[in-house]
Amino acid sequence: MKLFSKFSQSIGPLFNTSLTCKSTHSSTDINSLVQRRNLTIEMLQSRELFYAPLLTPTDTPEPPTSDTAPPENTEHTENQSATESQNSNSDTLIPPLFPQGVPFQGSRYSPTPQGLFPDGSVRTISPEISPRVFSQMTQHGTAPIPSTLHRTGVGYGAPSSTLAGMDPKLRELTTMKENWDKAYGALTQCTQKIEIAPENADVDIDTIYSWMENFRLFNEGNIATVEVYKPGPFEFPLPQGESYAVFTVNTLDLSGGEDPYWEMLNSLQLLINDRDIAVKLYSNPEQHQLAAVTLENHMLVGVRVWRVYESTTGWICIETETKEQRNGYLNNLAAQMAARSAMEEVWHRYLDNLGHAATGGTGRYAHLPSRWIQYSEGTANPWKDVTQIPGPTLPSNEGFPILETTR
Repeated sequence: MKLFSKFSQSIGPLFNTSLTCKSTHSSTDINSLVQRRNLTIEMLQSRELFYAPLLTPTDTPEPPTSDTAPPENTEHTENQSATESQNSNSDTLIPPLFPQGVPFQGSRYSPTPQGLFPDGSVRTISPEISPRVFSQMTQHGTAPIPSTLHRTGVGYGAPSSTLAGMDPKLRELTTMKENWDKAYGALTQCTQKIEIAPENADVDIDTIYSWMENFRLFNEGNIATVEVYKPGPFEFPLPQGESYAVFTVNTLDLSGGEDPYWEMLNSLQLLINDRDIAVKLYSNPEQHQLAAVTLENHMLVGVRVWRVYESTTGWICIETETKEQRNGYLNNLAAQMAARSAMEEVWHRYLDNLGHAATGGTGRYAHLPSRWIQYSEGTANPWKDVTQIPGPTLPSNEGFPILETTR
């Protein structure tokens, strides 16, 4: 007992001291934790939605100035700015090799709308149905009930009359931008034209323009194909007169060598460009003029127009005219070799198809020679505003007569 009392007396002060130190350390740790927690809350509150970087104070104090401050190295600053300007100039002078822009995803799933018909059946209905036919169906009570028309698998079956229920391919095309900022090379102009005598024309210019508006006669015997995208009469509408077209070149792997020379050229250009290229169409039925503006990664940058009109002598004139530059250095180089001839061949065959159809298959029409004009470097394209594209009058010094139009 005596030994235990002596032991307790010897370690008692040490035990009390350790308890005191422990309590002191505990209070210190708690205070530091509180301070850190408050600091963390303040940092979170200074962020936007807890994820944005710290906000920069608007009232930033100006740095103190001193008369004894060392002078700035103006020579170094001037050299640095000169180097930056040279780098920016070199970036603008050296174009990208390949065309720039977003490609069109032609394999996107695009179901046909379906709806409930008055007879109780659920059937599909093509968006390409003629508005006149759909109007007659509505008047006679045989059209599908509008509120039931939808696309299965798109927007959880969203109604076709809404933006969510739009054709996915068409909706993708509406997001593609005109590629004016990707233009390279000198501005060029090409005009191709056929004329039909009054006694050889089987149709009027209104009918011909309706063919042109849908490229109905483009694919037959041509070295490329086209598909026009526009909403049906029961779908979410686009702005008046607007639609889209996607052109696909015929290559040796798809066409089987039916036109080997041109298909070989088309196959070679796939090393640079995509197979599918998109344009935005602007229709002007009053002037019988259709304009197409290139989009995104199209190999060209510019506008092509198609016109049909009637001269004072009664001749029907069908022509296509373009003012364009190239997208990328390689396309600009290819345009000086064989690309222009391939493009000219496409529209030559299209005009042939229109001429044969307009003359009832007789082929009694005249082909005027193609005319190419290259403008000086730096000339801007005057057709960026499609509403300001002039009519069919052409300069006489280019080999075309100036014709007054009656319609």
